[in-house]
Amino acid sequence: MSEEPQPPLNPTKPTYHVPSAPLADPDRSPSVGGWIGMHCLVFGLSCLIFPILVVGCVLILAAFDQSSSPTQAPLSDGFKLIFVVGIPAFITIYAASLLLWAVVGDDVQRASWVNNSAIVGTIGLLAWLSTKQPIKFSALDDYTLFVFQSFALTSSIIGWVQWLELRKTIDHAWQWPLITIGMWTGLGTMTIGFGIHGLIFR
Repeated sequence: MSEEPQPPLNPTKPTYHVPSAPLADPDRSPSVGGWIGMHCLVFGLSCLIFPILVVGCVLILAAFDQSSSPTQAPLSDGFKLIFVVGIPAFITIYAASLLLWAVVGDDVQRASWVNNSAIVGTIGLLAWLSTKQPIKFSALDDYTLFVFQSFALTSSIIGWVQWLELRKTIDHAWQWPLITIGMWTGLGTMTIGFGIHGLIFR
């Protein structure tokens, strides 16, 4: 028994294809909770690293001043600022950025993330401090405001630099600088600003 002939296809009739919606890549979704937790941890470690390095640089600078000859020209204030604040700040930001890189994923280039954060963050901090020379506080409220401004400026610069790298691999990367600025400015103002303020007036 022969099969019934199939009707010929109409070549002029268009065919339609509805593409399926692509599934979201879970690896590109930010882990906000992990980011906040890591920022808290890194902030605590930075509060230990930075003052230790500052004290070490101050001692080295004091030893150099004592060993220098009376005819030798004194060190400039700019050099002292770079040595006492710039070097500890660079090392601290470098170490902090390296720890934070571990939570954003291997897709982000580590060298660009860490080096750019440390270099730009240190330059921004030194530029801000140079405009405040000589740093004097007529009241502790001025000190608290200074701490707030310093953390806000530095964390904004570093957060922006890191966002430039993070946006290449993670969706909603704009959340990173907001968390960075909020966490570091808030924690820094509360602990180093109001904390020391409270210790002095206790």
